[in-house]
Formats: sequence, C-alpha cells, structure tokens
Amino acid sequence: MPRRFASVLLFLVALLAASRASADPLRIVIAASHTLGRTGERPLRYADDDAKNVRDVFVRLGGVLPERAVLLVHPSAEEVLRAIDHAASLAAGQPTDQVSVVFYFSGHGDRESIHLGEERLPIDVIEARLRQVNAGLRIVVLDACRTDEGRPKGFADADPFAVALPSTEPALGTVRLHASADGEAAQESDELAGAVFTHYWVNGLLGAADTNGDGQVTLAESYDYAYQQTLWRSSLSSGVAQRASSRIDLHEAAPLVLTRTRQSSAVRFPLSADTHYLVFGVGSQSVVGDLWGSPERRATLALKPGHYIVYRRGGAVSSAADVTVGHDEIRDLSTNDFLPVPEETLARKGGDVVLRPNELSVGYAVESTSRLVALGQVVDVRLLHAWEGWALGGGVHAGAGALDTSSWNTTLTWIGGEVLVERRIRLGWPTLRVGGGVTAEYVWQALVRADAATLAGTPYATKESSRSFLAGARATVGARFPVTSRVWVDVEGRGDVLATQIAGAGAVVVRGAGGAQVGVAF
Repeated sequence: MPRRFASVLLFLVALLAASRASADPLRIVIAASHTLGRTGERPLRYADDDAKNVRDVFVRLGGVLPERAVLLVHPSAEEVLRAIDHAASLAAGQPTDQVSVVFYFSGHGDRESIHLGEERLPIDVIEARLRQVNAGLRIVVLDACRTDEGRPKGFADADPFAVALPSTEPALGTVRLHASADGEAAQESDELAGAVFTHYWVNGLLGAADTNGDGQVTLAESYDYAYQQTLWRSSLSSGVAQRASSRIDLHEAAPLVLTRTRQSSAVRFPLSADTHYLVFGVGSQSVVGDLWGSPERRATLALKPGHYIVYRRGGAVSSAADVTVGHDEIRDLSTNDFLPVPEETLARKGGDVVLRPNELSVGYAVESTSRLVALGQVVDVRLLHAWEGWALGGGVHAGAGALDTSSWNTTLTWIGGEVLVERRIRLGWPTLRVGGGVTAEYVWQALVRADAATLAGTPYATKESSRSFLAGARATVGARFPVTSRVWVDVEGRGDVLATQIAGAGAVVVRGAGGAQVGVAF
C-alpha cells in the first residue's frame, strides 16, 4: 500500500507539473520591415533596424524565446501571412488566455494597407489572419509611412486616446498602435537612427517609460511615453507635430506588462529634475537610448553589455560620462561621473567624444633583434594624448636579453624612448590601433667567451664589454579591449628598423616584438 500510494503521489505531482508547464504564458513576436515602397515613395534608411530593435527588446526583456521571435526583412505579402500562420501553429493547443502575439511593421503605408515594395497588403487582411491565431491578446504596431523630401513617415488612423487598463484580470482583446494620427506625417531621424515613434516606443520598453520605478513597463506606460516623446521630438526637430494613435479593444484587462527591465544589464541614473540623458554607443553618432531624470527615483535604462557615452542636458552646463556595462550588471551613475562638455560637441560628435584624453600605460613585451638578441624582455611606460580617432605621445622602456654563439655568450641591457602617433578605428568592442614613430636607445653589451672555463689562468682575455647607440623607425599594430570606462588592455605587435655600429662599422638591425599593456585614462 505505501508503495502504491507513493506511485500515485508521484503521478499526480508529474501531472500537476505538466499542467503548469502547458499553461506557461506563450508570447510570439513578428517584426517585419521594408525600406522600399511603391513608385514615388522615397526609400527609408532605418526600417530594417527598427524591426530588429523591436524583435530584440522582446527577446531580451519581454519573455519571448528567440525561436518565437520572427524577423522579416523585405518580405512579400505571402511571407508576412505565412509568418502569421506559423504563429498560429505555435499557439495551437495552448490555453487562449495564456497566448499573446505582437505584430510590428516599419515601412511605407497608407490608410488601408502597408506597402511591401510595389505590393500592398491590407491591414484588414493582416488582422483577419491574426484572429486565426489562438491568442487571447493581439498587439499590432504599425510605423508605416509615405515619404517626401523631408523623409516623413505617415499613417492615417483615428484620433489618439489614452490607454486605460483598470481591472485585475488577464488582458484579452486587440490593441492597434500607429505612429501618427490622421493627416499627420511620421518621421525618421538621423540622430536617433530610426523612426521617431519606434525609437521612443522601444526606448520606453527599455525602462524609460517605467514611471513608477517597479522594474517593469506596461502597455499603458509604453504608449503614453512614446506618444509624449514623439510629439515633443517631432515638434522640436521639424516643427511638424506627430501624434501617435491607438485603437484599443481590451476586456477584463489588467496592467499588461510588456517588458521587465530588472532582468537585464542596465544603467541607473542620478536623482535629478528637468534633466535629459542621451546614451550613445562609443564611436556612434546615433542615440541608443534617452530618458528624463526623476527627483523621486533613480531612472533605469536596460542596455546591452558594452561601452557607452551618456550626455546630460540640464542646467547651465551640459556634461557627459563614459560607462562600461557588463553582462547582467546594473551600473549606477553619480553626478561625479559627468565631466563638462560643450553642447556643440554633443551635436557634432555624439559618441565620438573623448572625455578623458590622457592615457598612461605600463607594458611588457618579448622581442628578438637580428644580430644582437635571440630573445629579450622589455618593460615600458607610455603617456599619450588622444583625440577623435588619433593619439600622440611617447614613452620610455628598458630591456635585457642574450645571444649565445659557439664563440661568445652575449648579454645586453638597454634603456630608450620613443615618440609615436596612432590611428584608432573602433571595431565594436575592440579598437584597432595602427601607429608609427621613432625610437632610440642606449645599449650595454657584455661578452664572455664560450670557452672561458678552459682559458682560466691563461693570459687570454675571456670577457669584453661595449656600448652602442641605436636609433630608427618603429611601426605598431594592436587591439584595445576596454575593461571599464577608464581601464583597458592593449595587445600589440611592433617592428623596428634601427641603425647602429657593429665592430666599428655602420649596420642595420631589424627587431620584432609582441606584448600587452594595461592602461588608464584620465
């Protein structure tokens, strides 16, 4: 009896676990884009990036598994509908109230359809196909456009109104968000590197719309933030107002959480009022994210691990901070992290600004010099000044090495210095460094005959010493890997061509070395 009871109990536990697993919420995202419209519609620059950003934010923060997030770049109408059918197959057999599907499109459009190149796909057809998905909640977001020389993006729909989600029951129904209201053109922005509405909607989902600081962003918060910021940005930059619009048909709706920002790497901003923060990727002139500070709570923006420049606008002086965010790290910024930066520098350089231009590094290298050293070790100290992809400076070094032949065992020690100029090219996380300059050093050479032990006690000299001076050209190539916003590790290879005297005659020696350096910016 006890064994049978235990078997029944295990069966019931397994059945309960299976039922809970089958009832886990299922979220599906379809993000589509098309930079081309019908004849006469100007190609868009950022539609593909917009769709990718939407897909990525839901995978990172919205509980969507990668295999349930579909990205369609320049699809045909048939491919869009086939993707919706795929979503229907994923949702088949699941509890309806546990399934939600998000459909997003960035491209050209008119009141009734989206434009996929010369094809037109009616919105009614998309929504009819979405209704065949076994989902309790369907969210359709359309940043569709028609362009002119100002590169606006427009879509006509009903007047905007607020999203209200008052109940405590799961949200069921349909939501449609549009980038603009009836008769208004939506816009792309080169600074934002995307459509204005999509940028702010995604930015809100990253945490900028989290008005109560609970670490999650609801549909209402994201829409309200995107509406207000799109209106503010469009009026400020172009003088043409763009108002997002929405159609809501929700029943028994609770505050619908779209993203949870506490499960990601993030930057937390200082307490501040009337302060606007702009986040740039290092080396980029487009905005990764932006938000307004709050005097009541520390605003948080979820970011991918990486290195960023954060500009602070507010008060009499603008300023900036550089920050490195690690995997799953919450990086707190303080007011002391910000350095004064002129507003015109922000407008001109974005993430290319160098906040701490002075660099001090200590390095170690192993080298070999033709005719002098088989293998040597070198330590060096450098001080450089960096600006806009270039660096100029110098350093000192000291080394020791040996060269053994059948006749002599030679040891050398040397000290020297160099003057270098570098070109720096960012390649994502690492930075490529290519440089050149001049180097010179003073060398002490000590020679001991290989047969010194045999000649001990004879009148033959077994030791010799000499000094010499070397000077020539140096070329370097390396990669820099940031550890924090101020500390880095360089991996470097270098080659020298040096002139000197050997046995009283002029000679040229060639030297190669490889090593690493650790540095700090200030």
